[in-house]
Amino acid sequence: MPAEPWRRTAGLYAAALAVVAVATLAVHGSSVADNLHRHHWEDRRFFHHTRAEIHGPLDCFTHAGAWPGLYRPLTTNCYYLAGSVGWGNRVEVYHAINVAVYLACGVLLFALARRLVPDTLALVAAGLWASRLAHWQTLLYTSEFQGLFSMLLALIAIGCALSTRKGRGADPPAPAWPREALGLLAFAGALLSKESTVAVPAIVSAATWLYAPRAWRRDLAWWALALAWALPFALVLRGLGGSADTGYAYDVSPLGIARRTAGYVLMFANNSVDRHDSSGVPELVARLTHSAWTAAPLLLAGLALLALFARARSLGSAPTREGARGLAFGAAWFVAASAPFVVLEDRLFLRYSVFGNAGLALVLVSMAAALFEWRALSAPREAAAGATDPTTAPAPP
Repeated sequence: MPAEPWRRTAGLYAAALAVVAVATLAVHGSSVADNLHRHHWEDRRFFHHTRAEIHGPLDCFTHAGAWPGLYRPLTTNCYYLAGSVGWGNRVEVYHAINVAVYLACGVLLFALARRLVPDTLALVAAGLWASRLAHWQTLLYTSEFQGLFSMLLALIAIGCALSTRKGRGADPPAPAWPREALGLLAFAGALLSKESTVAVPAIVSAATWLYAPRAWRRDLAWWALALAWALPFALVLRGLGGSADTGYAYDVSPLGIARRTAGYVLMFANNSVDRHDSSGVPELVARLTHSAWTAAPLLLAGLALLALFARARSLGSAPTREGARGLAFGAAWFVAASAPFVVLEDRLFLRYSVFGNAGLALVLVSMAAALFEWRALSAPREAAAGATDPTTAPAPP
């Protein structure tokens, strides 16, 4: 199969950047412009910490960060050291970097979605993600570079893994180990950017289950890397800050987890978010998660998606099943990306939805793809049934 013409590829990625930029501008443009010269209260904390504690690259990895109990050297110590040296901590530059990384995440989501759905729907997925009002904190707070950059690296990692497990269209999957190694390297960077990206191996394993079950051994490297990071983090790295408590309260009750999961689903809807609420915890979403009228349909949808995911092996490799598999993959992505946050008792924060919303965007466009596939599959059957039905046959001359 010949490689895709580079001009078409370049045109598609230019279109993806345009879609993401327009969606971001339409929803967040005025807020970003008004915020360009403003400092968030957390900014000065990072600036002061960097001046006092971080004096070189080695310090970035061997000194505690500004917040206790966390270890994010790439996106805290290293990032603010670079900002101090490179642009004198001008807050406008930090804000511009957040916007640039946000746009890059949207384009990478498009690149990943192209393997699951047609190009037009992949563009829709990127636009849907970029236009979520729940993301406003990530664009207005310089400290949210942590979430954006870790997502950027996680998207690279997942994209590399998916490319070795599933081709695009009639093209076969990419050669395994070069892409797999690049993905693992990106995953390692994501772990050093924000701890919640430890969920990436679960998303990779979902891709393996759905698209290449025989390649399950490749997943072992991803889980091993997560474990190789988790053990030092728990035993050593948190100790850099005196093993201080992060201040998080945890609730692992099934009802609490179900309610917060429903909350992150509801945050995807722009009309559930108030851009003027500085708390970052949408009151409407918190209220709806305690309503049976909200919980019941979301529970039924979750059970249906779980059944679809469990039956993935029986879907076969027919092109008419791509939408269903994409739907299952997007749902698994959302659940895995939300898992590190749904156990936090009092932190139903908007900014925690950014990575999971990429999975929900894939769910929606895959639903559309599945509908198109069903219609394409049912049309020949209806035509064949009509041809054999004597009541519809033409009368003899």
